[in-house]
Amino acid sequence: MLHRHRRSFESTDTLWLVCVSVILAWIFYRQSFIASRVIDGVRYFWLDDDMMISMRYARNLAEGNGLVWTAGGDRVEGYSNFLWTTLMAAVHAFRPPANIAAIPVRLIGYLCTVGTFVLAVRLLRVFAPRGVIPVVVMLTCMLLSPDIVLWGAWGFENSLLGFLLLVFLVRLFERGTDDPIAYLALALVPITRADAIYLFAANAVVAMLVSTNRRRTVVWLALALVPFAAHVAFRLSYYGEWLPNTYYLKVHGLTDKHSRGFAYAKGFVQAYGVLLAVAIASGLSIVSRDRRGLAVLVLALANLGYVTMVGSDMLSGYRFFSHLMPVLFAFASAGIALLGQGLVGKLSIAAALLIISVPPTPKVFQRLLVPNANGDQQKQIQVAAIINKNALPDSSIAVLCGGLVPYMTRRPALDILGKSDKHIARLDPFPGSMAGHGKVDTDYIVGRRPDLIVMCNAGVYFTRGLSANMQTNDPQVRFLSGPAFREIYLPYAIDDDDGLLAKANGIWTHASSREAARLHWSQKIVVEP
Repeated sequence: MLHRHRRSFESTDTLWLVCVSVILAWIFYRQSFIASRVIDGVRYFWLDDDMMISMRYARNLAEGNGLVWTAGGDRVEGYSNFLWTTLMAAVHAFRPPANIAAIPVRLIGYLCTVGTFVLAVRLLRVFAPRGVIPVVVMLTCMLLSPDIVLWGAWGFENSLLGFLLLVFLVRLFERGTDDPIAYLALALVPITRADAIYLFAANAVVAMLVSTNRRRTVVWLALALVPFAAHVAFRLSYYGEWLPNTYYLKVHGLTDKHSRGFAYAKGFVQAYGVLLAVAIASGLSIVSRDRRGLAVLVLALANLGYVTMVGSDMLSGYRFFSHLMPVLFAFASAGIALLGQGLVGKLSIAAALLIISVPPTPKVFQRLLVPNANGDQQKQIQVAAIINKNALPDSSIAVLCGGLVPYMTRRPALDILGKSDKHIARLDPFPGSMAGHGKVDTDYIVGRRPDLIVMCNAGVYFTRGLSANMQTNDPQVRFLSGPAFREIYLPYAIDDDDGLLAKANGIWTHASSREAARLHWSQKIVVEP
């Protein structure tokens, strides 16, 4: 058995971590400005559109309106990241202006990401206490991996989840199975993301495998389940549901979820097969003398199995594996020292890991500086500004993109795609739809008569022509082609002097709304390039 209390760095490890932290700061800084725009002399920053949904919940909580999407509206758990949302609420407790509230959340994501890198080095040093090459290879691979860096830079809870996972593993491996901080970190995992109870279970298996006193370990694990149980109790009492609304939206009624999940897991294995193979081989080589090596196998199988069970993700990349990847890189990089025979063998493994992680191009950082395209936010922020400047103060909205416009306009809102709507979430998805974007009920939304219906870059659909109830994989087309929308809202399209809305054909009202008397919005916004 390896020494449990080893946690010293090599003399150069701190220097490498400082360099990586500086580069990460630059990436997060650049991503902050990529996700921003100057309108009427004010720069607006935002997170991913899904995360702006969580931000709206968080602001309502901080302002005393409850953990709801719309103040005074239905109680629906339209987020799946309770702890991350409460951290956002803590940010909003300081009453930051809406245009800069995303910045401190990105800062928290940055700190979690840096902490993950530090802990990955410590995990590596548990099994490979010496050598510069393993650390350099691991940090380089992690730094240049969009699936590790970008989710944090875009404001997702992945950075916190990955950090907590490594806190648990490192403390468990360094200090043994009676470390309270390890179990505190584990306790926070399933309330960071609602589906992460499988990750709790996988780590519980790891703890039992390495425990020298399993009865005591069971007690610790039971105590660590208390926050999860408390959260379920809160959900039942506050929302009246055992599961979050996002579960019903993305999984309920999906008949091909296993095949979708298998395809998603297969894609990850194909993209990161070398990493998986080296990490698992390294773990198995450790097992002969130290059962802690089983951790990577248990976690990898749990993650692959869970994804196969519940289905895929609509976003590009491998978000559902991002928390696991630092663990994989730590074990794989330890494999450089443990599996490589001589200098040539070590360099061969190092080269294999670098090849699958570092694109062979001089623009090596380019893929870390791509804008987040979820929700067409560069245009949606302009739509939000136009609404704020022209719409009546009490006008309600129904939105296709549930994050940026509702957050920035602060208006009562309906969620067309159902993330924050129980009725839509429980519909059966139409065939071939993307995860979380396959449930539409035009009659239901139109029947609630929002003053404004706000779409996302919808003009192209009308240039092609829409027939009634078009059967398509695009939820926006299905909604816009619904007879109720075409009869009640389509004749009342709103335009503006700059033509943004006319080009997008993106906002409509209805005859009974006071907005129908003012279909042309004359108050302009000035957007700087």
